[in-house]
Amino acid sequence: MKLTDAWLRNPKAQQYFIRTWLSVAEKWTNRFFKDEFDIKISTNNGVETQNKVIKSSYLKLTSDKSLNSTIETIIDQFLPESLKKYNLKNLKLTGEYKKMSDVIPKFLHRRPEPFVKHIYNRLSTAQNIYSENKIKKLELEHTFHVKSEDGTCVYTINFQIPNCTCIDYIKFHWPCKHLCAIFLYVPGYSFDDLPVHIFGK
Repeated sequence: MKLTDAWLRNPKAQQYFIRTWLSVAEKWTNRFFKDEFDIKISTNNGVETQNKVIKSSYLKLTSDKSLNSTIETIIDQFLPESLKKYNLKNLKLTGEYKKMSDVIPKFLHRRPEPFVKHIYNRLSTAQNIYSENKIKKLELEHTFHVKSEDGTCVYTINFQIPNCTCIDYIKFHWPCKHLCAIFLYVPGYSFDDLPVHIFGK
């Protein structure tokens, strides 16, 4: 890019790009996301689902099937009700809606329930079966080896990405018990120390 005529002819554009985009390259360039969950959307299932909802729950209540009537139904009924449902789901995740149990770590407060259950279960497992001697910090920065529960396998964790080579992380792309063991036993590597763009931090 820096060898192109467009780049060489525009010093102001260079300064803008360097200041605004290159300074936060880890948030948007593929280089930093090569091990992230990456999937191409190749179906229209979401659109078809919404189409089914509109037909079965809204349009069947009116005899006027014209385009104008359909648009009015979507604008006046479907969209406002969808927004209410969306807002309610978000409200349920706030501390004002429901007090989180004191046994749940603070970093899991105000997060989706499936995520909380996933992490809490693995944190509990890690606390019961792991200790510092099953974790080895490698020479490569932010990288660890964590032994399996029975000691027959070793899993590699890159905390900065983050990822783990275990099946659980590959399947869910959420912290596994090995990553949770690092949260618990390695100073400076808690959940709050993960990169800011991870898990909605």
